[in-house]
Amino acid sequence: MAVALLLWLALLTIAGGVDEPVPEGALDKVKNIIKRQIVVQKLKLTKDTKENDFCKRERAEIKDKLNRQGKVVKAKMDELAKAKAADKKFLEDELAAAKKQQAESAHDLAMAKAESGAVLMHLRSGRAASEPKERKTLEEVKFVKYELKKQVEALENLQEQKEILHDRCVAKVGAGMTAKERRAAREEEIQNLNKAYGILEDPY
Repeated sequence: MAVALLLWLALLTIAGGVDEPVPEGALDKVKNIIKRQIVVQKLKLTKDTKENDFCKRERAEIKDKLNRQGKVVKAKMDELAKAKAADKKFLEDELAAAKKQQAESAHDLAMAKAESGAVLMHLRSGRAASEPKERKTLEEVKFVKYELKKQVEALENLQEQKEILHDRCVAKVGAGMTAKERRAAREEEIQNLNKAYGILEDPY
């Protein structure tokens, strides 16, 4: 539509608004403008096609990465649950052993009181001085939590990449036009420019 209006204005300007024949070279400038517009529209059509292909490829790739990373995070969460269960079992076993030892210690304490109060004091001071060592199962839980944190960060980064691609490829593309609509509009523009050029090339 814009091309037809430009063509009409150019013809009026060249012909001076009079119904006289147009000299041979008078339309060369208009023809060159139309040729350039045809090239520009074809380049835009090619760029749209390349951008569309890029977006399809990148969106498929990021979707695949998100699926894979989601599986990694799920596996780490399962591993963390197993590590926590192992730590809980260890603590329960330790508690059971401590209760058993407490019962034995109560018996030993009674015996020790009977034998000597000094021996009891010596045993208590020896136990208080030793530092408790961190259990292996708790170390495993901490390690798996750290790995899970890193995998969740990677998943969040992929999600951010997906949002960027969405903005580039879906949200802001063509001001609401789909790829097919943009392609059809460009092809129509090229067709109209070719018609206008044909009319100028052979007006009869």
